[in-house]
Amino acid sequence: MSSTLTVLQIPEILRQICECLMYFEKPTLASLARTCRMLEEPALDVLWHSLNGFYPLAKCLPSNVWDEKEDGSGKYVELTQPLNPIDCSRLLHHARRVRCFVAGRWFHGPRNKQRVDVSIYQALQVVMHNTTLLPNVQEIMWKCGTDLDISPFIQMFLGPNLTEIDFSFSPLSSVELTVVLVLREHYPLLENVTFSYSVQDASNLSIDSQRQVTKLISSSVYRWKNLKSLFVPNLTYPALVEISRLPHLCGLTFDRQRLGDVKPDIMEGGFPALTYIEMDGYDSIMDFIPLLNLMDRSPVRSILVNIDKIETSSSWEKVFFAINQHCCHDTLSSLYYRDGCEDHGRDFITRTGDEMVKSKVFKPLLDFPNLSQITITATGGLDFADPIMAKEMAGSWKKAEYLELQTLLFNGTNSPSKITLLDLIPFAENCPKLARLGLPLDASDPPQLDEEYLHCREAQESELSQLLVGNSPIKNPTLVAATLSGIFPALKHIGAIGEHADGTNHKAWKQVEELMEVFCAVRKQERSWKVKCQPDAA
Repeated sequence: MSSTLTVLQIPEILRQICECLMYFEKPTLASLARTCRMLEEPALDVLWHSLNGFYPLAKCLPSNVWDEKEDGSGKYVELTQPLNPIDCSRLLHHARRVRCFVAGRWFHGPRNKQRVDVSIYQALQVVMHNTTLLPNVQEIMWKCGTDLDISPFIQMFLGPNLTEIDFSFSPLSSVELTVVLVLREHYPLLENVTFSYSVQDASNLSIDSQRQVTKLISSSVYRWKNLKSLFVPNLTYPALVEISRLPHLCGLTFDRQRLGDVKPDIMEGGFPALTYIEMDGYDSIMDFIPLLNLMDRSPVRSILVNIDKIETSSSWEKVFFAINQHCCHDTLSSLYYRDGCEDHGRDFITRTGDEMVKSKVFKPLLDFPNLSQITITATGGLDFADPIMAKEMAGSWKKAEYLELQTLLFNGTNSPSKITLLDLIPFAENCPKLARLGLPLDASDPPQLDEEYLHCREAQESELSQLLVGNSPIKNPTLVAATLSGIFPALKHIGAIGEHADGTNHKAWKQVEELMEVFCAVRKQERSWKVKCQPDAA
């Protein structure tokens, strides 16, 4: 018994016990806090660590100063009489335990139906004399534009130890802009910063207002020398140059970035710690290149880029060349690139020769041997007239797990491709972890596999289970299924998209998919016979 008591006197162990209960037995944890003195403090610390809304803290005020009511939107607490400083003692006792605070309604979480009337925030603001309610909070997620907007009171929740803030402007007003100024002047230790506003708010902003927001946010990032991640709608180019010198910045996300024509800076060691880049809502990929030019073999692991308009093949070539020149070849493992995000909904897309992305543009990416997830979508169409590129991809990306090179053209016009079924063999031989492959193919004249390959060890080890073929031409589905089963014995799903769901190519590929189960079973049996016959042959 004494040894047990000794162990339970170690705060770290008590904390771990309470953290385990938090996820599985939260009511039990609350009971422990009320019944066991030894566990009271660690249990309360865990219970109040993350707070979704101010409602639980508001109910810590004396019951005679507030009243709980209910309307069509849910329960809410309102003040019934003025507050005194002594009324806040229990509230402050628990508020000091809060490390993460969420205010407002977030799209990825359930709607919070428990609200606090503005009168309580107003009374607390007077009683607290502008001191913080959450002195130890480290992370705040603040969504403006809620049913009862509390954005004017945000400064009451900002503690001196704040390191992470996720702030959503909706609607964009002077109150929200003031918050950025407060964070800039009084919170230099911020490490993770997110500023965002809705697409609707962005479209309603005048050009002058957009520039005002950009200048304000850009002037703020100069102060945050400890930044590790940054999500902003836009930055000025001088601010981009400034953050490229930050030693710990590893994540960078832009939404609707517009740098325009800028003079590239000649730098050494730009973005030394950057591992993740996401660029969304670009009009042109040319806005991405100035950022790449600031890098000096940055250890980027993941790149995600969405371009609104259809880009020409020469633009694709420029950006992939820039990625090759400025990103470390040994670290990049994930690449997602898509153009025409706003244009793909049109019924008909006119493709010119320049908009057709040529296979040669992928050449600079072959220098990244650790790429494991590659998803590239060209709304303008893919031109794989040279099947050698497919072989080079298989030889370079041997760690690939997902490889999709697709087009979003659904108007019945095929992307020209000379990649035949036999050109898929290098993927089976060189990419043992490849589970999903998407390429434009030409299966109009399906070949037969020779007997030697049907029994090779490499084909037997292929894990590919999904093949995406888009609107690739096909004839003789039975022979196609026989050939594919010999190359990818684990293949189960074939994704095909034609002009209509019942299009000729779509029907034929679905027939191949239905035949695959039978053919793969036959191939497996053939290989088992081969293994059994080998000792006799010896």
